[in-house]
Amino acid sequence: MRAKLGSFDDALRRQLVAALGRDSSTRDVDLDVDVSDGVATLTGRVEGWAERLAVERVAHAVKGVRALVFGLDIRVETSPRHLDRQIALAAVRSLKWNGVVPAEALRLEVEDGLVTLRGEVEWDFHRSIAEDTVRAISGVRGVRDKLSLRPHGAVASVARLIQRTGRRT
Repeated sequence: MRAKLGSFDDALRRQLVAALGRDSSTRDVDLDVDVSDGVATLTGRVEGWAERLAVERVAHAVKGVRALVFGLDIRVETSPRHLDRQIALAAVRSLKWNGVVPAEALRLEVEDGLVTLRGEVEWDFHRSIAEDTVRAISGVRGVRDKLSLRPHGAVASVARLIQRTGRRT
């Protein structure tokens, strides 16, 4: 039984290596690929976050892979200022693609991998999702939440009623 499983794993490994070689985004990536019991482990170094995402995309598309383990190091040979710029660009894009958080209401500051979120959101879950989205970006060392909650609908109406009541007494 073990011989059959091994041959399945060998075939799966060849499929995975071939798929990575066919895709233009991953063709030049030098990775070690190991497959055992349908679990594929990819290790090595990639040139950047985009290349890492491309490897993930290609690997997930291979039929027969039951689980993926990534041991990919991202090669970063840039200055901290350049890395902060990459983080800021990735954060803006991620928040925009997220679709839940009103990204146009947010402003970001990035310094030494620390991201500060500023602006106004209507709901507390917007704040949480924005923090989680930014925290997941490679290179982010921490997230500071300087977001304020904007009163909405009923809360604003109640606040106005309280103000009016206070003026009459």
